[in-house]
Amino acid sequence: MPNSARDIEAFRAFWALDAGASAGPDTLFTSCAEAIRIRHVERFKDPDLFAKLISRVDVGGLARNREVMTRSFPEGRGALTILHRFDLLWLCEYSKQPFASKHPGRDKGKPVSPGVPNTRRCVHARG
Repeated sequence: MPNSARDIEAFRAFWALDAGASAGPDTLFTSCAEAIRIRHVERFKDPDLFAKLISRVDVGGLARNREVMTRSFPEGRGALTILHRFDLLWLCEYSKQPFASKHPGRDKGKPVSPGVPNTRRCVHARG
């Protein structure tokens, strides 16, 4: 779900409870899904917010996305390059066996059962 849709519930539905966001290894912005939600609720109010997916690389159940995000800054409108790294591991509702999915949400069946933690983790490498 791209940031451009501004649907916070759809956006956060794919995050693990312990997902984090950082500007690199030394600058942690948030360390849980609720903190990410709070941060993005404010971000989604920005009328200049727009995210464009530039590339995606899937390797062995891991994905790396590169996006260009346009948004407002104190100095005016600007753009950032954002790198996302996340797991594509889901639990199959019927067999309870993990499987790697290149297209979460578009696969047949439901990705997770009620009460089973979402196993997808997203980390912003830069932001």
